[in-house]
Amino acid sequence: MLIFCLGLTATVALAQTNTVEIPNPLGEQDIWGVVTRAINFLFLVCMYGGLVMIIWAGWSYITSQGDPGKAKKAMGMITSVLIGLAIVLLAKGIISFTYYIVTGNKGGVPGLNNGGSTNTNGNTDANTPYVPESTETPNLNPNLFSN
Repeated sequence: MLIFCLGLTATVALAQTNTVEIPNPLGEQDIWGVVTRAINFLFLVCMYGGLVMIIWAGWSYITSQGDPGKAKKAMGMITSVLIGLAIVLLAKGIISFTYYIVTGNKGGVPGLNNGGSTNTNGNTDANTPYVPESTETPNLNPNLFSN
């Protein structure tokens, strides 16, 4: 048995190399990719959680059987969930707006807007600025806003 263990140890020692490669389990190359994945995950959890809470509050309201206390509690829960969902939506919008203010990139946070926005050049990379096909001002009908 001892000879087998020594032979196994020698085989493992011979197979070692000087470099150690650790595979990237997240598939992201920088911290922003990790942050945007976390934000997207939390956003989905909040949205699905809000949907479940609205269904639960609606069920509580339906089954209150005319009890004003239970009905008031269910309506308060619905109001709280709707306020929470509005805060979550605003938070995601504020993150994109802040990223735009800091970087000047209209594509949004890379990965936060479903993997980047597609511009007219067919490029989905959010770090590539939008390049319009034409820089001409469209001709507006002068009678459009007249009385």
